[in-house]
Amino acid sequence: MGLVFAPAATAVLANMRDEDHAKASGTNATVREIGVALGVAILTAVFTGAGGEFTPDGYTDAAIPAVWTGAAFLVIASLIGLGLPVGKGSATAPTEVAGVQTERALEPIA
Repeated sequence: MGLVFAPAATAVLANMRDEDHAKASGTNATVREIGVALGVAILTAVFTGAGGEFTPDGYTDAAIPAVWTGAAFLVIASLIGLGLPVGKGSATAPTEVAGVQTERALEPIA
């Protein structure tokens, strides 16, 4: 997850104006938390649907389909990630000064 969260935040904020960073960061964090909760709910539903019980055999038998479901979601997310555009974005970002649209240079992302 650590390999996903930091680059995702960087991708979200890469082409945002400075005054929009707080809103974009908050939205990114909210979507991330909703995704985590939804993922836990889906895997729990698969686990209980497979007859999950807190016995050694019942737990193992139900955990196997839940793990495979999680792995399938990771493969799908990886394929989507491979299809994303490559690069750091544009070298300029639009800004508005006194009602006039201008371009400003972005600092490189280290």
